[in-house]
Amino acid sequence: MRNGIELVLHPGHGKCGSTSIQVDVYKRRAELEERGVFLPDANFRVGAEPGPLASERAYPGQFYPIWYLEDLMCGHVPLSHFERRLDQALEHAADRGCRRLLISSENLSNLVYAYALELHRLIASRFEQSKIFYYVRRQDDWILSSWQQWHHKAGVTLEAWVDHCIEQRTPDFLATANSFEDVYGSGSVSVVPLHGSAFGAGGLLPDFYRRADIEMADDSRGDPISNQAVNPYLCDILARIPSVFESQHHDMEVAARLARHVSSADLLFRRHGEFMNDAVRNRILDHFAPANRELHRRYFDHLDFGALFGRVPTVAESSRTATEIEAIKEILAIQMDLLMKLMKSSEDQARPGALKIA
Repeated sequence: MRNGIELVLHPGHGKCGSTSIQVDVYKRRAELEERGVFLPDANFRVGAEPGPLASERAYPGQFYPIWYLEDLMCGHVPLSHFERRLDQALEHAADRGCRRLLISSENLSNLVYAYALELHRLIASRFEQSKIFYYVRRQDDWILSSWQQWHHKAGVTLEAWVDHCIEQRTPDFLATANSFEDVYGSGSVSVVPLHGSAFGAGGLLPDFYRRADIEMADDSRGDPISNQAVNPYLCDILARIPSVFESQHHDMEVAARLARHVSSADLLFRRHGEFMNDAVRNRILDHFAPANRELHRRYFDHLDFGALFGRVPTVAESSRTATEIEAIKEILAIQMDLLMKLMKSSEDQARPGALKIA
């Protein structure tokens, strides 16, 4: 199909600023449509299309099509369904003045799914022009962040997760970029390191809009913090009692409950990059160095490689120990805060005439 609509695809990667981009573009959905840039909803409908067909599964609680796309890539929904859905969406969008279709979903970089590449080929076949913006970050930071976000919930230690990632070459940014080039065409893919030196003026959002050639107001400037990870020292404690999570990986209720009750969000979400020690970081960086150098050569050789993927200097053990002691004190402060609130609530409930809640 040749419809005159350009594809702007942001396929993640997960833990590389994807949530920040998605929250902002969908917040501005009406403004973007006025500029001819349309975004699909959870059921991949655009521009106020009619509601889901009776034969379609609903995807409640989502504003973008992450779970629909995952169902397609895993084979739970046939690609023929998406082929019809995409053609209908593009026809409707073209009638409403759409010039670009902007698709943002971090799981589109998960090419290990059985039908992931077929889905990308189907998307690519509908557009004459495509721009792919693929954001990446240092693998040591990514591994720590992904452990905080997902894998500690399954009782996996950081050490075990590091070993798994090295053995499986995860995340393999270079292989993913190669696949995107194969599907969408040479020169269609921009690989962007998640680093201030790559952004120019402003932060991640201005960089994304600038690369997509979308003029936005100045209030989109800056580096928003979305999808924050819980303090890694607290994650380490929670990993020892994984039964606290109702489901592995995607259970966000524990973090939400803590955020509702802990007085200091700063303590709860403090980053603590030193939680992963220097030797482990350098082991990871050394392992991925050849692929990182190839990414650097092909996509952003005007930037300083050392600043992006360089090994980290070793910190004295005494300094690290002092930092860890302070971090443990933070976790004790969180626990004491929760304990005091629990005691107060219990005392309030025990007072004569207090309302008893079953």
